[in-house]
Amino acid sequence: APPGPLASAPSALPAATASAPAATASAPAATASAPAATAPASPGTAALDSVAVRGVLGGLAALAASGVLGGLLARRRERASARQLGTTFGDPEPELQRLETALGLSGLAVEAPADDADLGRPAGASPSREHLVARAQRLLAAHWRATGRSAPALRRALVAEDALTFEFAEPVAVPDAFEATADPAAVRASWPALALAAEPDHPVAYPGLVTLGRDTAGTLVLIDLLGWRLLAMEGDDRIPAQSLSAMLVELACSPWASEVTLWAVIADRTFVDIAAGERVRCFPDVEGAVGELERRAAERSTRLALLGTDFDRLRLDPDTADAWTPIVLLLEQPPDAGQRDRLHATLAAGAGLAVVVAAEAGPAAGARAPSVAEPHPEADSEAVASGRAAPADEPSDAPGRLVLTRPADDAEPIAVLEPAGISVAAQTLDPGTRDAIAALYAAAEEAALPAPWWDGTTGGNESADPPESADPPVERATVRALRVVRGPRLRLFGRVRLEGATGAPPDKAQRRCLEYCAWLLEHPGATASDMTRALFVTDGTRRSNLSRLRAWLGATPQGELYLPEAYAGRIELHPAVTSDWQELQRLLDRGVNRTPPERLRAALALVDGAPLADAAPGEWAWADGLRRRMSEAVRDLAVVLAQAERESGDLDAARDACARGRLVAGEDERLGCELMRVEAAAGDLDAARTVLRGLERAAGDAGVDLSPETVALGQEILEGRPRAQVREVRLGALA
Repeated sequence: APPGPLASAPSALPAATASAPAATASAPAATASAPAATAPASPGTAALDSVAVRGVLGGLAALAASGVLGGLLARRRERASARQLGTTFGDPEPELQRLETALGLSGLAVEAPADDADLGRPAGASPSREHLVARAQRLLAAHWRATGRSAPALRRALVAEDALTFEFAEPVAVPDAFEATADPAAVRASWPALALAAEPDHPVAYPGLVTLGRDTAGTLVLIDLLGWRLLAMEGDDRIPAQSLSAMLVELACSPWASEVTLWAVIADRTFVDIAAGERVRCFPDVEGAVGELERRAAERSTRLALLGTDFDRLRLDPDTADAWTPIVLLLEQPPDAGQRDRLHATLAAGAGLAVVVAAEAGPAAGARAPSVAEPHPEADSEAVASGRAAPADEPSDAPGRLVLTRPADDAEPIAVLEPAGISVAAQTLDPGTRDAIAALYAAAEEAALPAPWWDGTTGGNESADPPESADPPVERATVRALRVVRGPRLRLFGRVRLEGATGAPPDKAQRRCLEYCAWLLEHPGATASDMTRALFVTDGTRRSNLSRLRAWLGATPQGELYLPEAYAGRIELHPAVTSDWQELQRLLDRGVNRTPPERLRAALALVDGAPLADAAPGEWAWADGLRRRMSEAVRDLAVVLAQAERESGDLDAARDACARGRLVAGEDERLGCELMRVEAAAGDLDAARTVLRGLERAAGDAGVDLSPETVALGQEILEGRPRAQVREVRLGALA
């Protein structure tokens, strides 16, 4: 099979992209699969104020937003793994919380397949679409490697409401999980099919895949930067720099970020330094970046010649992929004429390289480059509306050219990719939103605070030892999981449901009503505008769902509505309306470390699953702080109770406390260590070893190390004592 675009000269790829657009233009079946502009939105997002969401995101598209949020949550999980007992982490400032909510609402996700339970997936584990795009790329790459061919040139990828479509420059065989389209050079996979497909341990096919923008139907249009090799942006005002910022953020936060080397020359490094970290290497100037690119390209060319193979085959081989990660260089500052010629020469001679310039890059020597002053190739109106490729007459040696314009001051910018003739509403990232994302990431690094469910008056007890209670000892009693219902109770642990309501459940929007009820419990006395702004819903939707919730909750025996009308402008639930989370907090009001075991048992009995375990994708985007606080409190509660039960000799009760805590906190180290102690006390070292292996796997998946305390405990339990270590001794002390 002929090599893909990565092995061809940079100037040839745009021609290859433009050489076969007719199939796309004449058979737009793949594009036709995208939803119409009036198609119903996915469950949970139908009534969102999408204009407000896009306004907060500053032009960032759904895949990039989801990647940013995923990176933020991963950083929080890493921080949580080292959290001490009795501590918590503060919430971001309100405006940053609103940005986080918008990121969650914008990020496209997939409803869980009906047989998730048969697959062993936990509730709420539905994959987000950027992870399914990564899975699709791995499936394609594994298929091509198994059949002995290189990755074909990618014209574009389409992320639609119902499916993911890849359009190539040549016909391809249809891999597993994909289906054929009317265009033999395109394959399509539905989101449910990708969610059910097993993900191979394989590099992605197109690590330079990035969102260009969205068409009028809302379909995201993605291109492969490594296929274009050189992409020169030009346009009005600061739009090219904002488009480049969006590409940088998306590539740095994508699920395949580790499979591409990102270099950048940018004026504002705040985001890179705080959020991207080691994933992006920043150069102080263009000269330094061009020189390093030349050196790396020459080194790789020499090695390729010695190996007698091509770059693409080495990159798609799981055994050699790490050494052959492609390089994408993003230049916010334009190169001078000499640097421009050197870039062209480097890209022509090297493989696995791409350069994006937020200004016109100019031609290689002797080539005619398109000029901003020249008219754009005319694409037919249908192609512009749908974002599909149209015939173009650019010269084959021209670099890719992304023309960015804003039709009006308050209009979204338009991106036209030449010579492919693709026109979309451009993905951009304005400086204010980029700074806010950096602030969100910085907030995830803030130090822990004393937790409200812990009594710190004893000097900040950091151990799992509960201090002696002033209450007299009480014999163990049968613990009732829930109090007698006197009013509606919202269950937030496990499956979200409403108990004790006196009205009938609404015929539709039940899940949204439950979410509204939780938000009101967490924000008593909020105004209508507070609610509309925080949940990104239209005012009409808010009124309709509040009316449904009011009818569902019903009234007290005295006729008082559980959700009164907000005559004074403040929306507040009746005091009898509560939640299991609020009940748990009341049971722990003395502090977990000061609460007698019988109250701890009653509190832990309220926990029958992870917080908001069945929340569908697109729901509860505002509630990450709520989830976190619930998980933190239950983890601390479970550790303290398990230790108390173990020390009293009731190992079964201690084991049960750990198991219930792990419903919420998963492979938490503190809980795991306590469970290891319980199993060791029971004489079951095999069970203790299994727990330790689970902690090791979880730490490996998170990219962190087990704490020294966990390692020492494992050695003590499984080997009889911690292993001896040579301590560092100052030489002067030996004299």
